[in-house]
Amino acid sequence: MLEPAVAEELQRTWDLQQETYLPYRESAFTALLDSVEAVGAEHGRVLDLAGGTGSLSRRLTRRFPGIDVTLLDLDPVLLAIASASVAPTVNVVRADLGAGDWVAALPYDSYDAVVTATSLHCLPPDRLRVLYGEIRQVIAPGGLFCNADRMAEDNLATMTARLAVRREERSGPRHTWQDWWKGIASDPRLASVLRERGSGLTSADWYPPGSWHMRSLADAGFDEAGVVWRREEQAVVAAMVATGADASAG
Repeated sequence: MLEPAVAEELQRTWDLQQETYLPYRESAFTALLDSVEAVGAEHGRVLDLAGGTGSLSRRLTRRFPGIDVTLLDLDPVLLAIASASVAPTVNVVRADLGAGDWVAALPYDSYDAVVTATSLHCLPPDRLRVLYGEIRQVIAPGGLFCNADRMAEDNLATMTARLAVRREERSGPRHTWQDWWKGIASDPRLASVLRERGSGLTSADWYPPGSWHMRSLADAGFDEAGVVWRREEQAVVAAMVATGADASAG
């Protein structure tokens, strides 16, 4: 297992390279955590789906000390960092979202909120539609699902692209995904989990607009779905599960 100080540094560099691709990432995280609090899940069970190194889980446990967080991911390298930096305050679970049996790996049958950030673009459209239905089944009545990622507006593609170009022109040196993994590959402390990871995990790198997510979430059985935060091509989509009282009132 990694030393906590080593994991902290790897976590810091992970966040740094992620901000290259999502420069408003912290604002998106804040909106996501605000949504968790809005449904009263800050003292309940929250599932951090495809939680990687623990970026989101760390923010959840810092803001809500009484929260019960489960982090699920497949990548052994990212999970090694998470296990050393967020455990034992977070349940860390390894499972594959590309297969339907991931639910069986969870320590609880249901969660008050399921959250994910900059991760589900790894899945192709057909699998993501099915996954939304699987997520719906583990959310308790009155619960919430939130997904923060790149989700451009349907009817503003030209302006979104131009804003991205201007932003990149103003930015400093870029810390890339490729550079981060090169550093990991040369770190002897991670040799064993790198061997377990093998040649790497594939990603669809598919970024549909927010409207696609909202339609797919409605089809999956969520009662409400919409964008709760946006800046340029980055957005947070939230979906709600009604309580019995909500359904009666409707």
